[in-house]
Amino acid sequence: MKRQTRLNPAVRDAIRCVKDTIDQKPLERKTITAFANETGIGRNLLQKYFRQFFRIRINDYQKRKRMEVAAGMLEEGRLTIQKIASKCGYNSQSSFARVFKEVYRISPTKWKNGVKFPEQPI
Repeated sequence: MKRQTRLNPAVRDAIRCVKDTIDQKPLERKTITAFANETGIGRNLLQKYFRQFFRIRINDYQKRKRMEVAAGMLEEGRLTIQKIASKCGYNSQSSFARVFKEVYRISPTKWKNGVKFPEQPI
């Protein structure tokens, strides 16, 4: 049986801080190294416990939050897909579309046109 270890409260707070930062600024792209430096804990420890706490890798969580913002912009319909891709930090519309489809299983064009199935992001 695997022994459960108690997580240092400072490490737990740092992990929550990383999640809060991503939630508050989803379009800001940060590396795991940058998060580790800001929180004062090691990259490996940060990655390990973030995944343990939230059941998702930090990079995947950042991607999901970015695509949630993108989905909202697509629904508003004021910006082109290219402009949304750029705002989300993608140099090409095709890269953005690939990631959007990976998360929502539907293309940004279809999403913008009101087709919303499947509804659950992965």
